Amino acid sequence: MEMKRGVAALAALIMACGWSPGRAQTPSPELEPEPSRPAVAYAPRDNTLEVWACMGTPLSHQSFKEFWQPGPGIGIGLMSRMSENIKIGFGVDGTLYSFRRGAFAARYPGVPVTVRHQTLVQLYLLMRNYFLPGQRFSPFLGADLGFARISGAENKEVINGVRKTYYEIPGTTRLTLSGNAGADYFFTREFAIQADVRAVYLHNDPNVGLFLYFRFGVKFKL
Repeated sequence: MEMKRGVAALAALIMACGWSPGRAQTPSPELEPEPSRPAVAYAPRDNTLEVWACMGTPLSHQSFKEFWQPGPGIGIGLMSRMSENIKIGFGVDGTLYSFRRGAFAARYPGVPVTVRHQTLVQLYLLMRNYFLPGQRFSPFLGADLGFARISGAENKEVINGVRKTYYEIPGTTRLTLSGNAGADYFFTREFAIQADVRAVYLHNDPNVGLFLYFRFGVKFKL
């Protein structure tokens, strides 16, 4: 009698706890973690300030390449967003091209050497297409339209009534067209480094035509 009471009590306890053999063998499902998303390092809507250093190399017109060597330059630019990938702005830079004293002396031995360094100053509107505008590493292609002025230099003398011209680069202002390719790398949302290659063409100038620039700089969010 007591055994029957014990069995009945055990059965009542099991039913109260809601336990069943089938339920005990089925593990409770675990919640799957949500996939992590990569952190956005750069918001494309931000306005930015760029400061860069460059090395300019003349590629065309022997009258300039022969007596002036590649030179250093500096520049600054401001950019604003037009769409998710497109940014526009304006920039200004200047480059110094040093006179090749040895090249002139070799070409014209015995002629007094007058050092005439040249500066090329550019002011332009620029546009860039960023391929990965929200990522830490963001390559781009760009195009510029503006004006450039070369300081100019000349060396002439009259020998026995005949004018001898050694070089003549007039100081003029020309329309410029340029294209560039490069990339930004953001360390934080506010700071990045930048590198690009830029080709600049001075329209309709018989003395200075095509230049190639290698630029490296930094970018700050405004």
